[in-house]
Amino acid sequence: MRLVSLLPSATEILYALGLDDQLVGVTFECDEPPSARSAKTVIVGGRDTSGMTPGEIDILNSDGILHNLHTYSTANPSINKAQPKFKKTMTEKLEKPEFVKITCDVHSWMLGWIAVMPHPYFGVTDANGVAKIENAPAGKQTIEVWHETLGKVTKDVEVKAGQTAKVAFEMKK
Repeated sequence: MRLVSLLPSATEILYALGLDDQLVGVTFECDEPPSARSAKTVIVGGRDTSGMTPGEIDILNSDGILHNLHTYSTANPSINKAQPKFKKTMTEKLEKPEFVKITCDVHSWMLGWIAVMPHPYFGVTDANGVAKIENAPAGKQTIEVWHETLGKVTKDVEVKAGQTAKVAFEMKK
């Protein structure tokens, strides 16, 4: 059996159950155990926040088999390139802000999203659905939450210098 984990908690469970030898891919959010990201195909990008602003991204292939990177984009040029097993890293450019769908045409179960942001103020939800946006500028800000199925929701929030502002979102089908 070949497994792909798109949730960090699922990756930890698969390792705990001794199924790591059947795990062939993990999401970029997987950081436990540390070997998960170095020994498997990382589905999308990395946790390095500089990689989530417009510019170059590295696409990793550490599992030693052929992949075909295919992006579905409206603002950036689409990418449709083979990534042979010997090409461990491919560098591509995504310069215009948008949410880019990325798939592997060789392995239909491999799917992810790349968020290209026009600024460094973003957060990724944790296992409890909580995200933190660090160092947001003081003043009135618009917060946007995005989900690949449920779409976008926005709210305005007043950020006071040196304080934490909390905003709750509910997304529905």
